[in-house]
Formats: sequence, C-alpha cells, structure tokens
Amino acid sequence: MANYKIFLSAGIPSEGREYYGTSKDAAIADAVMAFTRVCAENDIPFYFGGQPAITPLVWSVAKDYNAYFGELLTIYQSKQWEQITPKEVDFFKNIVWTEAGEDTASSLLKMRTQMFSENETPLAIFIGGMNGIKDEYKLIKKISPKTRIIAFESVGGASADVYKQEGVVMPELEHGFAYYQIMKKVLKEYMKK
Repeated sequence: MANYKIFLSAGIPSEGREYYGTSKDAAIADAVMAFTRVCAENDIPFYFGGQPAITPLVWSVAKDYNAYFGELLTIYQSKQWEQITPKEVDFFKNIVWTEAGEDTASSLLKMRTQMFSENETPLAIFIGGMNGIKDEYKLIKKISPKTRIIAFESVGGASADVYKQEGVVMPELEHGFAYYQIMKKVLKEYMKK
C-alpha cells in the first residue's frame, strides 16, 4: 500500500437538484475542511473530482500546507468543464485533466473510471452531495471492491443514503459533528507522522 491515496467524494446539493433541502450545508463544509486538515497535518495523500462547491473548501485548508499541493493532493477535472472550473483549481499543482465525453454523463463516467483505475484506494470518504455521490459509490465498489467505505449520515444529502446502504454502524457518522476528531479516528491508520 505504498502508493495509496484516500478518495474524497463530497458535494453540496444545489437548489432545484436532488437532495436539496435534505442536507446540512455548513456541516458538509466543516467535514470536508476537517478531512483536508487531518490529511494535510498527517501526510495522508488523497484525491477527489473537483466538484465546484468542494474545490474551494479543500483549497482554503490545503493552501496553508504548501507541500500538500505537491505529491499528496490530486484533483481530477474533466476537459468538458475546463473553461468553467472554480478559480481555485488553478492553485492546485497536481491536476489530472480527463477526456470529455459526448455529454455530461459520459464525461463524468470517464473521469471517475480514470480516477478509480489509476489510484490504489484503501478508503473512500463520502460527505453530503447529490446523485453523483451515489454514482461514485457504485463505481468504486465495482472497480475497487476492497475499498473501505465511510459515509457520513449526519450531514444529510446522498451520503446519508450511502451510509444506510453500506451498513457500517458507527455512531459518530450518524450523530457526530466534531468532524476534526472523527476524521482523526477514521484516518488514524493512514497517518505517517
């Protein structure tokens, strides 16, 4: 497991989209930032697909750990959205641009398939989000069936459904909001310091 990376799947439901009104958006933001901070403080490599609401949150924490933008943090982006990515994408040092498909669904499938195929992923974290969270959950289970799944029910959104579907009972994931402490517990075995 020398070259592993943790996968982060997170999102904030948009108005008019699925799961809108079912999530605790501030809790999603707190959980994403806590995850990033614990990874940065403990040299835990991770990757994610740059969801527009999540990329600025990751950047806001990771920017304080300059070395973290090098080898340890990877952002995946589809060329379909190259002209409309959040400005924070430009600050990431390790960006993987994946080929665009014929439409949104095929572009996302190409990006996700490449992400999961080229990374050894012992753990995937799911926080909030919409149907894309469930799509990533299904695909990583197919491509990397040994990946351990941690999904947060407490933040609502699609990750609450993933939590129920996965069947891993962990009270902190259901009711806990001390995300920094929860992330330290969840990520403990991956800490290098």
